[in-house]
Amino acid sequence: MLCLVLSAVHGAEPRDGIRVAVNIFMIARRFEDLEAWQLANEVKQRVYALLDISKARKDRKFCEQITESAASAPANLSEGFGYYRHPEFARHTRVAKSSLMETQNHLADGVDRKYWMRAQARPIHELADRAIGKCVRLLAHLETTDAPGTTNPRKKRTGTTFPKRKA
Repeated sequence: MLCLVLSAVHGAEPRDGIRVAVNIFMIARRFEDLEAWQLANEVKQRVYALLDISKARKDRKFCEQITESAASAPANLSEGFGYYRHPEFARHTRVAKSSLMETQNHLADGVDRKYWMRAQARPIHELADRAIGKCVRLLAHLETTDAPGTTNPRKKRTGTTFPKRKA
């Protein structure tokens, strides 16, 4: 399976003191190649590690909620990638993005419940922000393109997540 994924990388030479983002296409041959999946999986692993050292272990329901939301993001990205077709992949990417946001909510809730300190949750929250950003960029690509070899010339794809603004 092959998936072309639009990615932004920072240009090597700054212009007017600002690094310019350059769009390039990356080929993802496996779901593990997706930057969104890599970051979401790291969020999941860090949540598991935080739970292992926290008082939250005693709250079974809370642990189930945060582990399910953390595990959902990389699982949905891998499942969506497996469908190959962009509309199905986009639907699963939206679920993954929402699961990352839910995980951020549970991290804040853990602070409120005094299971961990805000400083312990902050790096995971920021990592989830990066994963959400990668999901948003992946969605923009998936909603406006067709998977290689599946182009339908009669139907022009337009994104639904990012509608065009009227002038």
